[in-house]
This record gives sequence, C-alpha cells and structure tokens, in this order.
Amino acid sequence: MKKNKPSITVLIFIGMIAGVIAGFIFGEAMGKFEFISKIWMNALKISIAPIVFVMLALSIGKQKNAKRIGKIAIQILAYYFITTFLASTVGILVSSAMNTGANFPQILNESAAEMESVTLSFSEFFLNMVPNNFLAPLAETNMLQVLVLSALSGFVILRMPENEFKGTLIRGMEAIRELFNGLLKVVLTVAPIGIFFAMAAVVGKHGGAVVGALASFSGTFLVACLAQMLFVYGLAVLLLAKKNPFVFLKNIIPSVVVALSTSSSVLVIPSNLKVCNEKYDVNPSISDFTIPLGATINLDGAAIFFPCVIVFTAQAAGLNLSFGTLLYMAVMGSLIASSGGGIFGGALVKLMIMCELFAVPNSMVTMIASIFALLDMFITVVNVGGDVAGTIIVSEFDKRSTAREAKKLA
Repeated sequence: MKKNKPSITVLIFIGMIAGVIAGFIFGEAMGKFEFISKIWMNALKISIAPIVFVMLALSIGKQKNAKRIGKIAIQILAYYFITTFLASTVGILVSSAMNTGANFPQILNESAAEMESVTLSFSEFFLNMVPNNFLAPLAETNMLQVLVLSALSGFVILRMPENEFKGTLIRGMEAIRELFNGLLKVVLTVAPIGIFFAMAAVVGKHGGAVVGALASFSGTFLVACLAQMLFVYGLAVLLLAKKNPFVFLKNIIPSVVVALSTSSSVLVIPSNLKVCNEKYDVNPSISDFTIPLGATINLDGAAIFFPCVIVFTAQAAGLNLSFGTLLYMAVMGSLIASSGGGIFGGALVKLMIMCELFAVPNSMVTMIASIFALLDMFITVVNVGGDVAGTIIVSEFDKRSTAREAKKLA
C-alpha cells in the first residue's frame, strides 16, 4: 500500500520545529549557516514579478464578454471587494492597537532604514503607481507598478479582436506562467530546508524571545480574525440580510470544522452550499455561482494576515507608518489577497509579494512562513465566513427584488 507523502506545509512546520531545537542546542554557531536560507529567499523572489504580471493580465484578458455581467454578479463582486478591503483595514487597526511587534527582539534594526524608505505620503501613493519604463518594475520588483502594468496589459488584450494573434499572445503568456510556476514549485519544495536554517540562526541568536514574539503575533492575528467574523460579517448579515448574526455564526460551524481540518476554501464548498441552501433557503442558481467564486477570489483571511505582518514588523523596527502608507497597505493587501489563482504555493507567494512591497527583511518572512501552516486554518475560516455571508446577503436582495416585481404586476 502506497503511503501518502506529507504536504509541503507539514514539512515546513517540521523544518521550523527542527530549526528552533537546533538554535537552542547550538546557539549562535547556527548563524554561520544562515546564508543557506538567504539563498532560498533569493531563489523564491525570482518568480514573483513575472508570475504576478502574467497572472493578472491573463485573468482580465481572457474574459469572453466584458459587458455580460448580471445583477447577481455585480452585487457579489461588490460585496467581495468591500469586505476584502475592510479585512485589510481590520488587520491594520487590530495590529496597530495591540502593538505586539514592539516586544520583538531587535533583529530588525538593520532593516529599519530600508522599511522607512517605503513610507509614502497620500500623493506619493498615487504617483508611485505609474512607472516611466516598462521593464523597470519587473527588474526592480516594484509590485505596485507591476500590478498596474499587468492590469493595463490585460485590458489591452481584452479589447483585441478575437483572432490568431490574440490567441498566440494568450498562449505565450500561459506558457510563461507555467515556466515560473515550475520554478516556484522547485523552490518551494526545498522550503523546509530554508526555514530550518533561518529559524536556527534567529533562535540561536535571540533564544526563546523569538518563539514568544511569534506567539504574540499569532494572538494578534486571531483577534483580527475574530473581529472580522463578528463586526464585519455579523453586522453585514444583520443590517443587509436582516438575519441574526449569532445564528449565522452557529449555522456555519460545520463549514468551520471542515476549514480547520483542511485549510482549503475549495474543499469547504460542499459544506457552504449545504448551509446556504438548507439554513437560508438560497436559490441554488445563486449559491452555485457565488460560493465557488468566493472560494477563488474572496480571501479575506489573507487580506487580514498580510497587513498584520507588515505592521508587526514596523513596530519591531520602531517605525510610525503614515496614513498614505496605511492606505497603500490596505489597498495592496486586498488586491493581492484576491488575486493569484493558479500560483503554486499561492498564499506564501502572496506573503512574499506584500513583504517585498514594504521591504520586510528576509528573517521576518521566513519566521512568519514557518508558522503559516497553523495560521492558514484560521485564514480559511474567515474566507468561509465571508463566502456564506455574501451569498446570504445577495440572496436576500434577490428575494426582495423578485417580491417588488411581483407586487408591480399584481
């Protein structure tokens, strides 16, 4: 009987535990091998800019009909956009209020100046969106400009006539995506090794304080997740769908259990459909569209997670983030969280993209990546709650619209 191999997330977690143990045993001697983790991080960065460029351009350019979108689609997409932006905002507010990063060991001092250079004013946020050179953003990994170029390229492809040139262009970009997906797969395969040496070096230098800081970060993130579930989804269900938010939270327990067990929004789809159709009498023609769509693009848990990492790191570096920087963070966190379908190891790659935007040091990225397997369960729980809440709200809007039309005809 063939045994199943452990998943990459399990191996990363094992690498993290082994690295912590090695750091405690061998101490600062493990710092001599930190270069191995840096090699891994550099290799991981190779694919980030090009894969994001082709990913977003293809997602826009391959749409068959840009004008054909129904009322249900408009409503659910508006809901997903708003709640994902609110999720990023919740992550910023909770992590700023709890200020747990201030207790982090001062291993980030050498990166404080680099992070501070990313701080943007309100006007600089918009000025920094448009590059003056097409290749520079890709070469410099300026992710905001890469996203803008990618979106513009996608709309150009969308407006092209349906002919062999458009087909060739799309197939070429798909081939590029597969190339960099392959590179990502190879690099992420050895992630446990990179995580091991990174954790061993940091723990060897700073001891148990690192473990305590990661526990504090995890606590902050979980509080933010709880706030999203209670105050964003709960209030949305109450105010927009006129449903009891506590009954809503009770009804999604089966989906929450599956989410905690699998860490996969896609695998929770059957449970979400059952909750919507049986508990809230949602028309299957609505839920069959909104739930799978939400599992793909409505990733509010990730939108909370990314800003929590950035704010935590800034606190550790002793930086005060401006309003423009926080706005930049909220917008980019929501955009990056909602994109990325088809990327191997998408969640970790998205974390890399956000950290690259804000010059977060590699040591911090690898430490957070080491506990991602644990936090991913709660990221999925938030995603699931958002999908069900959105479907209930859109369903109620549809029922009211149908009732009004019937009343007019009566």
